Amino acid sequence: MTAKYENPQRARSGPSIAPLSPPAAIVGRQRELILVMSHYEAAKGGHAHALLLAGEPGIGKTRLLDEIARRTAQDGAIILRGGASQAEGMPPYLPFVEALGRYIQVTPLDQLRTHVAAAPQVLATLLP
Repeated sequence: MTAKYENPQRARSGPSIAPLSPPAAIVGRQRELILVMSHYEAAKGGHAHALLLAGEPGIGKTRLLDEIARRTAQDGAIILRGGASQAEGMPPYLPFVEALGRYIQVTPLDQLRTHVAAAPQVLATLLP
């Protein structure tokens, strides 16, 4: 499986993401970057992990996520991205619905069947 880290205006042949901020040096986030990348390496080895990134606006969360996405995509990871909103009436799993919905739109059906084989009922509930 491969992921594309590209401009969304290009033709889509597979999953793609676009950085939300321009590439720049990571400043003051080396500890967090190393931590996330070590969890990524563990996940590649079969040990599932979930991480939560939280903090005040403007402290570099998006930039850190862009760098993680860039590095893992270069390693062959599939990168999914969704956004959340605090607006009233928003679905509780909006980031997952967005990320999975985009992925479903650009992934060939035979590949998709293989990827969702583990939990089709759960995904069908989120994405009817």
